[in-house]
Amino acid sequence: PPTHYGGTECGSGACGQGGDHALAQDVTAQVMLGWDWARPIPDRSTGFFGGVQLEVTGSVTIEDAALLTRALSCACPGCEGCGARAERAALLMVLTLENHAARSVVVELSAVLRESVAGRAATRGELRHSIVLGGHSSRDVRLPLNATDVPLWWPHNAGGLGPSLLNATVQARIGGALSHSEEFRVGVRTAEAYISNRTGGRAFRVNGQKIFLLGGNWITPDLLLRYSADRTRYCDEVRLHQRAGINLLRVWGGGVSERDLFYACASEYGVLVYSEFWMTGDNN
Repeated sequence: PPTHYGGTECGSGACGQGGDHALAQDVTAQVMLGWDWARPIPDRSTGFFGGVQLEVTGSVTIEDAALLTRALSCACPGCEGCGARAERAALLMVLTLENHAARSVVVELSAVLRESVAGRAATRGELRHSIVLGGHSSRDVRLPLNATDVPLWWPHNAGGLGPSLLNATVQARIGGALSHSEEFRVGVRTAEAYISNRTGGRAFRVNGQKIFLLGGNWITPDLLLRYSADRTRYCDEVRLHQRAGINLLRVWGGGVSERDLFYACASEYGVLVYSEFWMTGDNN
């Protein structure tokens, strides 16, 4: 338990930002110290949170696989932005390969991007690459993947366009035998911030099209972190924001680093996210 558990009674200076400030002497998520909307939590929700998974793999594993959109080519290059699909998309597959064995191996890495069309999977892009990986070593991998006729991801209120997602599968094989595989859903889209000549303020574009951001603030579904492995709870709460018209969620830096489930639900419901990190605000 933390050394400085502080006071928890409201009305005696214990409520509000930082509780009675004794709590802030121990490292914690800032929200656990209490706020004007939350009681201080003396044990800071000490313990494990998030999900636990057991995986059976070969000697090489894939870590932190993601697909990044570098550029889009649309059918009408003179238009301001793309429509529902892009003619071509220049994508970048990023991941880390880990070799848990003592011997060096040749890893046959492959990635496939598929779209579900009328119940059938249509391939939109793929790559294959061989990598020599030393014993007990890791390597960061960044490989281009070119895709064609790709449905684009849009915020849910972008003029009738929606958050289309593709299925990505990444595999690592050794001598033809599967060592590890990762699957995830991904939206192909570009996003950028710029300074508006009209207002002199910051403005935003998604897929080259101007987007008005209507934001909401996200702390965590529950201060005791009881729902941190509950996809249904995450998606229900993100959907409430979406139905209120919100298309951007700010993950507050005084909360917790959110689980992958939160980001998956945001992608599914067409909600953009920006994440603050722990030292961006005051931490008493």
